Amino acid sequence: MTPPAADDPAPAVLDALRALGLDVAVARRRPLAPAPLVYADLVAAGYPRCLDAAARLRSADDLLRHLDGS
Repeated sequence: MTPPAADDPAPAVLDALRALGLDVAVARRRPLAPAPLVYADLVAAGYPRCLDAAARLRSADDLLRHLDGS
């Protein structure tokens, strides 16, 4: 796995979640948003790391595989 780029928003996102009182460890066990919404957001972002994550999500998520018929 490559280290995050200098402009990677992930650390800021985690800080924002913690500021809202959300437990990041719990969020990793239970999805906070449906997979199709997360997939669409990752694709719309267009960053190479986001597109890679979207491809991994699409291949791993049963709902996304069912929606596209693969």
